[in-house]
Amino acid sequence: MRFWAVRRSTWTMPTESNLSGRSTLRLKEVWHTALRRVWGWALTPWPKEILPNGVTVWLDGVLLGQATYGFARPDIQLLFPGYKNTDTALGYFELDTTAYENGVHNIAWRVEDDARSVDGIGSRFFRIEN
Repeated sequence: MRFWAVRRSTWTMPTESNLSGRSTLRLKEVWHTALRRVWGWALTPWPKEILPNGVTVWLDGVLLGQATYGFARPDIQLLFPGYKNTDTALGYFELDTTAYENGVHNIAWRVEDDARSVDGIGSRFFRIEN
């Protein structure tokens, strides 16, 4: 399952073999700051779990690194009770926008669980104006 929430905010319940989640970037967002914290979340069904090093962030098709993952968010806890990582579904990545040219860019998250299920959980276009 691919999750591309570019036009509207939606979510899909994880199935036995699929991951679910999203990047929390807003549409048509313009970034004017040098350092930006980008948030996202991901769930995986029992008995699997998303490992701390299983969430990576990509910009314009290039791997940036691993997200800092393992935080709680109340709405996710309310909507998805009982998942193995309900209380640790949230993560973030610190992006330094000064390393990139002004203009439109694409950011995406890739998640892998301990059963080696891999999925893209969100992709967004945004504009950098340093």
